[in-house]
Amino acid sequence: MSAIAGILLADDRPAPPHGLEQMMEALAHRGSSPVNCWVDGSAAFGSSLLRTTRESHFEQAPLRDAANDRVMTADARLDNRDELIARLQIPQRSPDPITDGQIILASYEKWGPQCPEKLLGDFAFAIWDRSDKTLFCARDHFGVRPFYYYKHHDLFLFASEIKGLLAMPEAQRLVNEDRVLEYLAGYAEDLQHTFYQRIFKLPPAHSMMVRDGEISMQPYWSVEAAQDIRLSSDAEYAEAFRSIFLQAVHSRSRANTPLGSTLSGGLDSSSIACAASQYLQKDGREPLQTFSVVFDDVPKSDERDYMRAALDMGGMEPHKVHGDRIGPFSNIDQMLSAQDQPFTGPNLFLHWAMYAAAKTAGVGVLLDGLDGDTTVSHGVSRLTELARAMRWPTLLREAKGVARNLNGSTRTLIATQAVYPFVPKAMLGVWKAARRRQPPASVLSACLNADFQTRTRFHERSNVLLGVGRRPCLTEKESHHYRMSRGIVPHVLEITDHASAAFSLEVRYPFFDRRLVEFCLGVPPDQKLRDGWTRWIMRKAMTGVLPEQIQWRGGKSDLGHNFLHTFAAFDIQRIEAMLASDGNSLSQYVNMSSIRSSLDRFAIQPSWEDAELPLKASLLALWLQKMT
Repeated sequence: MSAIAGILLADDRPAPPHGLEQMMEALAHRGSSPVNCWVDGSAAFGSSLLRTTRESHFEQAPLRDAANDRVMTADARLDNRDELIARLQIPQRSPDPITDGQIILASYEKWGPQCPEKLLGDFAFAIWDRSDKTLFCARDHFGVRPFYYYKHHDLFLFASEIKGLLAMPEAQRLVNEDRVLEYLAGYAEDLQHTFYQRIFKLPPAHSMMVRDGEISMQPYWSVEAAQDIRLSSDAEYAEAFRSIFLQAVHSRSRANTPLGSTLSGGLDSSSIACAASQYLQKDGREPLQTFSVVFDDVPKSDERDYMRAALDMGGMEPHKVHGDRIGPFSNIDQMLSAQDQPFTGPNLFLHWAMYAAAKTAGVGVLLDGLDGDTTVSHGVSRLTELARAMRWPTLLREAKGVARNLNGSTRTLIATQAVYPFVPKAMLGVWKAARRRQPPASVLSACLNADFQTRTRFHERSNVLLGVGRRPCLTEKESHHYRMSRGIVPHVLEITDHASAAFSLEVRYPFFDRRLVEFCLGVPPDQKLRDGWTRWIMRKAMTGVLPEQIQWRGGKSDLGHNFLHTFAAFDIQRIEAMLASDGNSLSQYVNMSSIRSSLDRFAIQPSWEDAELPLKASLLALWLQKMT
């Protein structure tokens, strides 16, 4: 993780060095090296590196390629370095390692705009070609590294975070009301817009060309690129998964700083922690520092027994964070400052506490098992495939097994996976009417200011925003592709990036390794769901890595219990006071009486449904206050 920023003026006016310095000062928390700036005519680049690998200590940024008259600034860590160096035939001219920046510039020289698809790892970079006055930008496949930009008239700015852009007076603080509506509706599929007019995000797996003030954007990869994989036996599938998974963990364990890992006791984080600790022990390095959240007062959210089973494998030094002693708003001012805009992340306060603990422990790189279930897939849509093929005995056996292993309901599984996807829309409407269910749009409409609904065309857009009428997926492959490509994935990655950056901490995600993602997308559905076990292939592959207690555990604890507990214990009074003082600015977007009604119901019977609107409204109110 590093800080990058840049200025480009289309009318050949000289870029202001002081403006770039202001941008980099706003991003200082992301890097540990001194800020370096490069200014030449209408272009200016800035960089501050967080040096977390051996080769990063030899990185020069911004990096100039004098032979081709190009300059680059990058926030990058490449995981296929050896392969790229060999393919690009980069000569080793000194005992110092070839840097990631040198590799990216060489790949652009060889492959041009197609170079990002050749890179594995986390990256966001910009290359200025001085000869043809072209700026080329790219962001990694899943959006682990952020890239924001501002475009107005002849001015183009880019930065690792929005605050870098806002450091320039020209970047006006104008509210994007369409994004406010999406936020209140829970819609996360917009990959480009932010809460600020004229400030945008470069979507994951996209590159962008800026020339003469014009922007052109194109994707370079999608989940559809994954090929079907057919091996001859279950053992071969498990061995292939194991090999790719361990490679993903190994490549992200390269660090010249103490290495840490989250450890929740679940299948994902435990697999990473156990694999990483075995790698560190084999390499003779310091023990893996693990960070776990425990809940003394909320046993329904506590997973201490599973954490202990992982720690008993050895090679780890544990750290605990007491998640029931803080609330979602305990550090809300700092968290909102890190995000630059309202965010959807009710449990971010737990991650914030773990990042603080990692910083205190001297950890510079933290492994995280985020969204492993999306990458590997629970495989439950295999039940839909079985129903479609009329394989009723197998369907019933698998549904019973899933219900048994995950403490669920066979009847509910069959209804949602084997009946609902095939019910005609007209019949669904009759069924809902018979049960007198209020349409989702009506529920949300009652919470929104009427004029705001008119300005944002809420009633025209409500079905899209709320996902009404979307056709259910009929195959496991279709379902897996859909979930892997949803906007919530990069949205969560952006939130965690900004939160960890506040502590100058680089978080790495083995489950967002393109090799692992493509493999999981390509395996047959019976490798994902088998004998009632979701993520079957991963469970089989982790033999010898995980203790059996975790490898074959069923469901997992629900952090929602702790959220409700701490929200009630620590945050309700503050939110009530905040809404009372900030009601004028907030009331132009939200129906204040709806918020008060939600809080009243929450006081009687705490529920997420009655916490969601006050939580979102409070964050919006705080942000609006900062805007002014």
